[in-house]
Amino acid sequence: MIKQLKNAVLQNKYYSGVGFLVGTTAIGQLMLIVVMPVLTRLYSPSDLGRYGLFYSFISVASVISCLQYESAIIAEENKKEAFDLVILSFFLLVISSFLYSGVYFLLLLFHYFGFGVMPKITSIAMFFAIFITGGYNICRYFLLRENSYTVIGKVTLLQNGVRALTQTIFGFVSLISGLIFGDLIGRGAGVFRMGRIIVSSMRASNFKSNRKNLISVFKRHKAFPLFSCPSVIINSLAFSFPVLFINHYYGIASAGLYVLVNRTLNLPAGLLTRNIADVFQSQLADYSRNNPAMVKHRFWETAKHLSYMSLPFVFLTVLIAPKLFGVIFGAKWQNAGMLAIALIPWIAAQFIVSPLTRLVFVIGGLSRIVLYDISALIAVTGGFFLGQCVGLKFIETIALVSALNVLAYIFCFFILTRVVYRFCNNSIS
Repeated sequence: MIKQLKNAVLQNKYYSGVGFLVGTTAIGQLMLIVVMPVLTRLYSPSDLGRYGLFYSFISVASVISCLQYESAIIAEENKKEAFDLVILSFFLLVISSFLYSGVYFLLLLFHYFGFGVMPKITSIAMFFAIFITGGYNICRYFLLRENSYTVIGKVTLLQNGVRALTQTIFGFVSLISGLIFGDLIGRGAGVFRMGRIIVSSMRASNFKSNRKNLISVFKRHKAFPLFSCPSVIINSLAFSFPVLFINHYYGIASAGLYVLVNRTLNLPAGLLTRNIADVFQSQLADYSRNNPAMVKHRFWETAKHLSYMSLPFVFLTVLIAPKLFGVIFGAKWQNAGMLAIALIPWIAAQFIVSPLTRLVFVIGGLSRIVLYDISALIAVTGGFFLGQCVGLKFIETIALVSALNVLAYIFCFFILTRVVYRFCNNSIS
């Protein structure tokens, strides 16, 4: 009986894919969790704040570095056109890496948006960070299309292991911006292997691209830059603005405190969300082509399971965070425990809803999801503005921003249900 159940699970691509990806990511993320108490003793809150500013810029630049054409790869039915999308995405990535790293240098040079606290040497790191991150995303989407979960899992494990090791080593030798350069090396680990697999697949398929084909896929998938790019830009700004606002209103050390808590809470959440989102998107693409009626079922099942998984995460954070943060991370991080309680509703809502948003890349609704992104940006900017107007303290302001973002995620979930039901109704008719 047990053997039959085991075989049934292994034969299901969805659950075996999630299982392997979650397993390998869990080990890699566990390395980061284990090493974090060491990092907080090697680096100051200001160091972590500067790392947060660097990462905030990457989070915006990397998602638009390919104009979102890489997102079209996973749902492309024709393999040769998927190859064309890979080439087109890399072409756009090279241009974007030069452009956005130049913008970053100007922000540092003229001290715009608080970036004057960053060392100028990080401008060089920014170019490679954008290119490596974009290249990883391109390769990941193609390998997901091919159901190559094993490769993705191994690369994810390697990246997290290398990141944890290099950031620790750089901290011991007191390397300037050690967190940033350690993260950069970690991002690059394994990407070459992913690219080599794709090149081998192109050769095996006797694939040859030309300018005409690239122009064709550029036009055919124009909905991604037209509708998805505005959405991801707004979404990324909403993710990045807290660090910028905290640095501006409360100082770089407070920004570092926020980065620590956000990273600590998102690490266990990240064990599941991105991998479930990837496989959810892959499975949905298959259902949309072969069995549209199952799209609604998969949506509600995934939402239900994510909701159940969030409950113990919230309970444990509220129960133990105030006491344990100072013990685990050191006395200078004592206030991080109360900050964690303020942030946990926002992170729980993100944990539930964020993976579900991948459905718009498969069944449509990109233009609708922009409405949520705008609401999230308003929640962040409005929360900090209101906090300053009424004189709230740092943690009180974060609690307000967190509550407003929960409302934004509820609005997002409502939009997604409308998209799913409209798709299913149109498929039946």
